[in-house]
Amino acid sequence: MKMNENITTLQEVVSCFPARKQDSHKGDYGKALLSVGSYGMCGAAVMAAAACARSGAGLVRVAVPQCIYPIAAPALPDAVFLPLQQNEQGSISASQMKELIAAAEQSDAVLFGCGCRNNIDTEMLVRALCAQELRLILDADGINALHRDINVLRDSSADLILTPHVGEFSRLTGCSAEKIAENRVRLAGEFAVQNQVVLVLKGYHTVIAAPDGRIRINPTGNPGMARGGSGDVLAGILTALVAQGIPSFEAAVSAVYLHGMAGDLAAQRRSQQAMLASDLIDSLCEVFLKIESER
Repeated sequence: MKMNENITTLQEVVSCFPARKQDSHKGDYGKALLSVGSYGMCGAAVMAAAACARSGAGLVRVAVPQCIYPIAAPALPDAVFLPLQQNEQGSISASQMKELIAAAEQSDAVLFGCGCRNNIDTEMLVRALCAQELRLILDADGINALHRDINVLRDSSADLILTPHVGEFSRLTGCSAEKIAENRVRLAGEFAVQNQVVLVLKGYHTVIAAPDGRIRINPTGNPGMARGGSGDVLAGILTALVAQGIPSFEAAVSAVYLHGMAGDLAAQRRSQQAMLASDLIDSLCEVFLKIESER
């Protein structure tokens, strides 16, 4: 496999975004549900949901534990909220499974995991969501919750996208970080095929692997993006694209590319040293102006 044959191009991404119809309404652009955040991790919820709204989802609904609802709601006037009871760790309680699944079934894309904390309730909720016929994105602790039984993926009824960084992929597979770093493309591709998921293995030249063996390697982004919250922004962008009906592999390829473009713009304005993950969200306006100009 020649790496340059698998590099994502701008035109490949542009082709995923048809012009919006003049007579369209919010229902045409998808309903996104984000089950995110926990006590002390409100920022993850806010950034993921804000990135989702900025990336064109028609309706963004955010399921959060009640303890962070008073903080998150004022920060996200463009979203609607589903406050749910929390457990002792401040994440959504598994007792709320029925309510969460009902909301998920009404959605075109579901994100679970950003800032959720890894505990037994999170594990139970992930298993329940995987058992539904959903378009489901698992990030952060949504991925960590699977490491004790990876067969949940193979038995899943959901159309799954996983977005691990190297540490999360190591916990999921049992491979050392060093081995993953040496064999990122091969290991990502094998995992995606074996478990029939789209895998986004984040890092320098993020690898996106499809269950049918396709591979893309992302050329955008910079070291200034290596900071807390950057992955939450990517998860929000990806959820928006899935909600708009873009196929999972193409949505993942496009989201990673756009996320990197936003990071490059932020670095130009703020420097790699001083840029923040929230600056990526601010840069999305220019990113999508570029996409629209290229159509």
